[in-house]
Amino acid sequence: MPAYAAQLRLLTARIITTANEHVGSSAVRALRILPPGAVDTTLPPATDHPAPGHRPACPRPPAGPPPVRPRPDR
Repeated sequence: MPAYAAQLRLLTARIITTANEHVGSSAVRALRILPPGAVDTTLPPATDHPAPGHRPACPRPPAGPPPVRPRPDR
């Protein structure tokens, strides 16, 4: 086991606590320390078409100016 992995395992509780304090919730519950090269970091080729069932994270606003609301009579 490389030294950095042992160090990260010793710091796991502190890393989780700091991350949860930063986001304001208990979003992080565990860390998995992987050896170098365990995950393929190459990006897939870019496509113009999203994957089936893919929805954008944020819906696009409607094109043009927003609708005008009439002012209520007083």
